[in-house]
Order: sequence, then structure tokens, then C-alpha cells
Amino acid sequence: MGLLLFCGSSLNAWAQQGVAPPAAAPAASPENVITQIRVIGNRRIPRETVLARLFSHPGDVYDPATIERDFNSLWNTGYFENLQIAREDTPKGIILDVIVKEKPTIREINYKGLNSGLNLGRTGPL
Repeated sequence: MGLLLFCGSSLNAWAQQGVAPPAAAPAASPENVITQIRVIGNRRIPRETVLARLFSHPGDVYDPATIERDFNSLWNTGYFENLQIAREDTPKGIILDVIVKEKPTIREINYKGLNSGLNLGRTGPL
């Protein structure tokens, strides 16, 4: 009951000021709804880990601002060398492709100091 009174008084205040109240969110048409999210390119990092970082979910209305938040959330993990979020429009709705390239775990191995591969004039078994 208190919420209804608050909303009603807000609409009344806008009407007195000559300002239109904010428009309601547009109705979600089936072709503007996310129907599927695919994760492509992951090897070590599980699909579920990538999906857990997303703010978008199947059944949500497609929102570019939320997709940007998804991108930033994934990029800030530091797991990926390259990251893209692609949109595929279908008659049933939108499919999001999260395309990742994971950072390598080991880039190179450098040996410094003793060389284990050299036989320095020794003969016979070591």
C-alpha cells in the first residue's frame, strides 16, 4: 500500500511540473530476447566459470549496456588474451557467442646457471 501511494504521488509531482513520467520499458519481443549463450574457445577454464561472470542470461532482453558489463567482467578476470562477444539474430531470438582465447600458462622456460645438458669432458657413467 505504501509503495502505491509513493508511485501515485510521484506521478502527481511530474504532472504538476509539466514533465512526462519516465516511459515504461518496451515490451520484449521474441526476437529481442537472448535465447542462448555459447562459449567458444575455452580449454582450461570451464564454460560454467565463464557463464557465472556474465550479467546476461537466457530469457533476458538484449541490452548493449549489459553486454558491455559482461565483457568487462570477463576481461577483468585476467584469464583471457583475446575476448569477443558476438550477437547472432535468429527468428527465435538472439544467440550470444562469447569467443575467448585463454592466456597461456607457461610462455617460455629459461635455464640460467648450470647447463644440465653438457658433458664437460667427463668420461664414463655419471
